[in-house]
Amino acid sequence: MLKLILPNSERNYDELYLYSQAETIFEVLAGQKNYDFITSNQFQRLAKFENMTNNSISKAHYDIIYKNVVRRSENTQMDLNCFFEALEDIAQRLYSSRRDVYENLSQLILNVYNQL
Repeated sequence: MLKLILPNSERNYDELYLYSQAETIFEVLAGQKNYDFITSNQFQRLAKFENMTNNSISKAHYDIIYKNVVRRSENTQMDLNCFFEALEDIAQRLYSSRRDVYENLSQLILNVYNQL
């Protein structure tokens, strides 16, 4: 999976702002700031936000995405890096008609962030 929103020295301010918004979403799902992991139940709360399910992705898919992403990591729960990877997967499923992965991811993060 691509990690398009992880910041590095070559990223512009818009991408860093998007990263910051995604990190805020992670903290809200965790229930507190500076939390290292979220559980499957916390992650599945994303599906309750408006426009976060459609014919391509249901609430049950969130559990599958969580398990697949965590299985590929060295952790037993989802950390922030896994969270970004999962967001990319969700964005591709939600906005499959669009072609640009970054655009899909931006739309997803802005949608959720604006509902916090």
